[in-house]
Amino acid sequence: MVFRGRTIHAALAFLALWLSLAAPLRAAEPVEVVVTGIEGDALKNVQESLALPAGLVRDGTVDRLWLERFAKQADGGIRTALEPFGYYKALVAVTIEPVEERYRLMVKVTPGEPVRLPGVKVTVIGPGSDETRLDRQDATFPLHKGDVLLHQR
Repeated sequence: MVFRGRTIHAALAFLALWLSLAAPLRAAEPVEVVVTGIEGDALKNVQESLALPAGLVRDGTVDRLWLERFAKQADGGIRTALEPFGYYKALVAVTIEPVEERYRLMVKVTPGEPVRLPGVKVTVIGPGSDETRLDRQDATFPLHKGDVLLHQR
């Protein structure tokens, strides 16, 4: 029983070593996406909006015309990805740079000033308007005058 345990551990150690050595041999991605000008959750949202469509890369080869079309249409998705963070007038520049046998999609974002709430008014109408508990909820409403319009709040 001890012999089997050692054999399994040795096999797993060899497999882990082999995988760690093989990882650097993997080919670099044929399209690298680089986003500048934003950070944090806004950056993550923009990166998700820039997921390359299936079929753009086939057998390691990039369809250049499809990549150009994707780049031209990317700014709309990027602007939409920034809206939940209050950025409604972002400037976006997307360019394609050939790098050896690969491409780099350069995305420069200038988010601008986020939209701020000029005021917040909470009104309860209908059958619940007489409830004092709802009146107290008005005081704890999470948005206030001057706050950035964050959709998640």
